[in-house]
Amino acid sequence: MSPASITKIRSDREARARRHIELARLLRDAPDATNIELAKSLHVSRNTIAEDRKHLMNIVSGEAKTEMVIYREQQLAELVDLRDVLSDPKIKPDRKVELTLAIIDREMRLTGTAAPTRSIQATINADVDPAKLVGYRKFLYHTRHLSEEDVNRLVFPFCDSLPPSHEPNPLLGEVVTDEKL
Repeated sequence: MSPASITKIRSDREARARRHIELARLLRDAPDATNIELAKSLHVSRNTIAEDRKHLMNIVSGEAKTEMVIYREQQLAELVDLRDVLSDPKIKPDRKVELTLAIIDREMRLTGTAAPTRSIQATINADVDPAKLVGYRKFLYHTRHLSEEDVNRLVFPFCDSLPPSHEPNPLLGEVVTDEKL
């Protein structure tokens, strides 16, 4: 993009943002204003005003509280009121502790700060018969007790000294047995 086109895009965005602010102000002052009246005030087309109104409504609706959020806030306010009731000297101290803990538990559930209540346990049998291992897994099993230094010093030079096979079999491919030859 050329610097001139970037400047044009930036100025268009800034103009749109200023128009949105001015449109919001006009709608606050005259909520019943028509798109034509608003278009004349802002020196744009009524289609532009319709698009801008839609944009502003999307912003407002995204910020609006859902009924569930409002209900949760009301419940939290009631729990605060219940905490105030706990200062009554007629309530026995052991009962105050019990009620306070119940209120805290409820608050934690409402605010989502309670620890997870579900857990999953699984048992995995990882025992594998070494005779059934093939290829690389078999190599790992048989060299499990060697350090990386020992593998580099002993195993790899030995492998390099072996003559190449006429038809190499891939390590993780099908196992070739005497019966298949």
